[in-house]
Amino acid sequence: MKLFKLTICFCFLIYTHLSFAQTCKPNIIADMPNNRYTMNLNGTVLDKKTGLTWMRCSLGQTWNNTACTGSVQYFDWQSALQTAESTVFAGLNDWRLPNIKELDSLVETSCYSPATNLIAFPGITNELFWSSSHSAGDNTDVWIVNFLNGENSNGYAPSSNNAVRLVTTNNVTALASIHYGIAPEGMSTEAAILALPTLASSASGQILTLNLTNGNFAYFAVPSTIANANNVTFTEMPYNEISAWDGATWPFEGIGETYGPLSVPGTLNGSPITWYLYRTDFSDLNSITYKFTW
Repeated sequence: MKLFKLTICFCFLIYTHLSFAQTCKPNIIADMPNNRYTMNLNGTVLDKKTGLTWMRCSLGQTWNNTACTGSVQYFDWQSALQTAESTVFAGLNDWRLPNIKELDSLVETSCYSPATNLIAFPGITNELFWSSSHSAGDNTDVWIVNFLNGENSNGYAPSSNNAVRLVTTNNVTALASIHYGIAPEGMSTEAAILALPTLASSASGQILTLNLTNGNFAYFAVPSTIANANNVTFTEMPYNEISAWDGATWPFEGIGETYGPLSVPGTLNGSPITWYLYRTDFSDLNSITYKFTW
């Protein structure tokens, strides 16, 4: 009988690491609709309900601006805590292991296999994920969430190996953004800045390459929530691409220059922006590679 019990447990652990097609029940109202999230091309996602910013990929996977690639890495609990403390991603260095309530907020009860929003978290699989929370009745065991079915459990030994997704309370609005698209004929620069959608957002020091198609207007915007936005260095874009930008709220002279003081042209989607740089002709430009530092 003891041998039979051990076999069942071993099979369950293997099963939780398998991937199956997600199933959602349309008669159950979704806990995690897409409009709950601000999804960024830098691999982070803001949960507007909780105010938390999450990595869109599990540790071990790589974000390629559209999806998570590679394999999930498994950690024992102490290694997960230490790795979180030393992780720098999307220009942020205050990532941490979520507590059980925060981790449980990622569970979509209308879906299983996995039980979460696959648009916000495209790389998630049917894994057991660590939280930072100990069991209240036993200070050795740790809470986990099983994203196969969304259930949580407080009986996991810290020596076991599970997946990790990191979280931060850093405000995602402190990201520089590029806006790109078709500006209606006759639209003023100011109107286009307020109207065009966000193509990507990036934190300080992050390099992004963006492919441009069918657009006739683009601009970079830095939010005033960045404390030292008055001293911004724009790097990584080839000089011939930089020189083709039409204008800005300040003289634009080249890569590596620090610009300031900068003016405030208005607001973008309700948030003040400190400055912007715009371009209206993309006939000779198929992509943009850039990096802001501040």
